[in-house]
Amino acid sequence: MKTAWFGEQKLKDAAMAQLREHRRLDKIAQGIYWEHGRGCHLGCLTHKDDDTHEATERMFGIPLRIAYWLEAVFEGLPEDKCAWWVVKGTDAIPVGADLSLCHHHLATWLLGPDSPSAAGNSHPSVASEVAAVRTLHQEALLGSESAAESAAWSAALSAARSAARSAALSAALSAALSAARSAAWESIAHKSIEIFQAAPIANCERCEESIAMTMQQLTNPVKVKA
Repeated sequence: MKTAWFGEQKLKDAAMAQLREHRRLDKIAQGIYWEHGRGCHLGCLTHKDDDTHEATERMFGIPLRIAYWLEAVFEGLPEDKCAWWVVKGTDAIPVGADLSLCHHHLATWLLGPDSPSAAGNSHPSVASEVAAVRTLHQEALLGSESAAESAAWSAALSAARSAARSAALSAALSAALSAARSAAWESIAHKSIEIFQAAPIANCERCEESIAMTMQQLTNPVKVKA
């Protein structure tokens, strides 16, 4: 099991310094990955314009589904909030965190009565399906392997790919976003930070080669014109 930042504080510190510099220089932009010294959330983190989600996992030990989650929130937020999310959302991920259950926490909240999608969740056309999917995620949090397998990808990943694997989940989230898109994504962003910060710290699986290669890139970055 990989742990966030491969359990290495200096790796996170270097990545955060890079992200803050991109924010200072106003080089964070929606709708692209990494082009001409500007980029999205993951583009600014990895400095890659392809294979970006996989690179986030490979370079920083942040699981693929969390990479999609980060990007989904980034693209969903209003333009004036996306740079805030890049810094705050990434910084919320603790060094050495086990993020493997975070998507179940998010989905349980999204499909419940306290999320921005509450109205959609209770709509008669999807209420029973939403409840069934939410139960799968709750069971996964309690350690049910079969439930975890059935629930599979997170709500955030479904939103990011614009092709939710659960029709009920898609309907619930769409209802919230159509009613108040910006407010909904801001609520999701704040909840995501809470979930990341609460992730348990695991026995770190260090990857010295990945740490060394990533640190070399972060300490010798592609120069960005001010």
